[in-house]
Amino acid sequence: MKQNFFKYLPSEILTDILLRLPLDDIATCKCVCKPWLNLIETDYFNKSHLSKSSPALVVSMLTTNSNWFNVFKLNEKLTHKHKQYSINMFDFPQATKIQGSANGLLLLKNPFRNHLYVCNPITREFVELSGRLTRPREDCYGIGVSRISGQHKVVYFNSKYGECHVYTLESGSTWRRVKGAIPSSDRCLSSVGAFASGNLYWLVSNGWKKFPYVCCFDLETECFSTFPVPLKFIADKVNPKGI
Repeated sequence: MKQNFFKYLPSEILTDILLRLPLDDIATCKCVCKPWLNLIETDYFNKSHLSKSSPALVVSMLTTNSNWFNVFKLNEKLTHKHKQYSINMFDFPQATKIQGSANGLLLLKNPFRNHLYVCNPITREFVELSGRLTRPREDCYGIGVSRISGQHKVVYFNSKYGECHVYTLESGSTWRRVKGAIPSSDRCLSSVGAFASGNLYWLVSNGWKKFPYVCCFDLETECFSTFPVPLKFIADKVNPKGI
């Protein structure tokens, strides 16, 4: 009776049930059967579950030949007396550093071979991006989601040489060089791009004595823009102790 019940359960009801499960249980449900796997991997399910999921924190411990990742569920109700238990833990087969995150995906870079990976820390699945991009200095990276198309894009940006390349995950293609005006600067103060509202942001500077500014990349239009940093940031740089 139980097998027949789940077998003939309408897909919309099954989807509603699975959407109520926490992240760690979703990873287990993918292994139950192919219909559940196909349902969980749909864009609708991912977007719906992501909107309801609690935020999580990924902690990486770099070792010689690999990375240990711990995924913690953040709970505002917990105090310093409560222990935070990880909802997932796994060993990534390469020594990498986190170069950004978006929609639960991590952008990882092997600092020794300059290989890039996109990893899902809940399902432990990852893909290696074909092709390598690197310069002697000022390499910047980022991952984000475009506002309209919803495509996941990995961006390589080098402020010193004024070049930018984009890798669209959904298309599975290679790197594309961005055409148009690309801002150049002497230094990239933040190598990891901050993702917010469909844009990636890096902190860059022209010269050691000049104030930095923000370089913004729109993931939908793939165009750059720049704007000054907030005045509070400049004040803290000039007078860090508030004297």
